[in-house]
Amino acid sequence: MNILGIIYHPDFGHPAACLMRDGKLDCFVEEERLARVKQARGMFPGRAIAFCLKHGGLRLADVDRIAFGWDANYYRTTFPFFVLGAALKYRLFESIPKKGSGLMAGRKDLGSGLIPGLKDLLNYNSKNLDQEIAFGLGEAGFVGEKVPPVVYVKHHLAHAASAFYSSGFKEAAVLVFDGHGEQNTTTIYKGRDRELTLLKEINVPHSLGWVYSAFTEYLGWDPNEGEVKLMGLAPFGRPNPELKRLMDDIVRISADDIKIDTDYIFYGKRSYGRFYSDRVVARLGAPRNKTEALTQHHKDIAFAVQAKLEEAGVFLAKKAVALAGSGNLCLAGGVALNCKMNGEIHRSGVADTLFVQPISHDAGVALGA
Repeated sequence: MNILGIIYHPDFGHPAACLMRDGKLDCFVEEERLARVKQARGMFPGRAIAFCLKHGGLRLADVDRIAFGWDANYYRTTFPFFVLGAALKYRLFESIPKKGSGLMAGRKDLGSGLIPGLKDLLNYNSKNLDQEIAFGLGEAGFVGEKVPPVVYVKHHLAHAASAFYSSGFKEAAVLVFDGHGEQNTTTIYKGRDRELTLLKEINVPHSLGWVYSAFTEYLGWDPNEGEVKLMGLAPFGRPNPELKRLMDDIVRISADDIKIDTDYIFYGKRSYGRFYSDRVVARLGAPRNKTEALTQHHKDIAFAVQAKLEEAGVFLAKKAVALAGSGNLCLAGGVALNCKMNGEIHRSGVADTLFVQPISHDAGVALGA
């Protein structure tokens, strides 16, 4: 059986394609490598698909299934009700900035709804995507060819599969964490042979990825792209009790769970940015302008954010190993790109063997799907 795995979103980066032939990896490539555009944000992976099929000596008609690394069916059914419930629970409607107010006057992207890109996500359903895949394949040169059946796979399940099935382990705990995938922000799976069993999930809005993106934006970089700069800045910072208290207030780790104080991110009033609220500014002062020189204060903020992520990462790794009852641990999802956190998980000794999926960001779900 020939399966073509793909991932694509009109608002996000890392589109990719992967060809599996009879259960064996034949080819994987990210669209950015061929388009020569970093992250290839919003691009359909047409070049990547054509490259994979050419590598495998196949035509589109030889593909039995297209596996898409996001469960778009969720957005036609459950997601609208999930968002409405979250909006009421977390007073989210109050957080949408008034038009023409404050520093964000004139910004068209801020009031897009309950979470950034919500309008796009609600349109990100299987009916629309079936059409977009057909159009994208036509633009990639597969004009008039029949589109293979498309199967939509849960995003975190695809992340987990990309890690566990690549690890070489016969059994392992699998920890997935990112901004969000459908409703999930963190999941723990038990992998055994060919099976992946969901053991625990943490859902929107309790997202470590969102918190890290919020402070990426506060420090003057683009969220979902500049997180690596925050990670690189952190070693130049120093411990600061006040900043530690702030991070402890935002990311609350209990005996069994992680909760985010949502008033500091999407669900608080926002006059300065999309990902963080005015409460962050009240505690830290004005956010850094992109052209402003980095100060010791900025470095200390990065240190505190990174330290909290590492604490949360080690906690979740311990939880994953305990729930799965395995000494092997796999990591995937965008947060697993944080190599310093991965190092702390390794040094903690919570797992006997650690496997980090090297394409743990969204491109990897083309392989996982």
